[in-house]
Amino acid sequence: MHSCDNGLCVNPHHLSIGTHRDNMLDKCRKGRDNRASLSPETVIAIRRARASGEKIKAIAARFGCSVFTAYTAATGQSFAWLSDSDLPGKSV
Repeated sequence: MHSCDNGLCVNPHHLSIGTHRDNMLDKCRKGRDNRASLSPETVIAIRRARASGEKIKAIAARFGCSVFTAYTAATGQSFAWLSDSDLPGKSV
């Protein structure tokens, strides 16, 4: 993982060890994922809403995203690195 947020940097002092999941969380928290329209916290909220029975169309409307984005987030097809253990109240 690059602490300087420069993927081309090779300075060993700017690197730290982390899993792919750690790197993806770091990327989202720092706002470096231009492709992601949802934050990890929003994905967790979407998954909880779906698990409680809320319909995908309603979830999409509530979170201001497309039905496709809501569906892939709810089913784990996107943000697959974000595990269920990240849900508040769940243990690892």
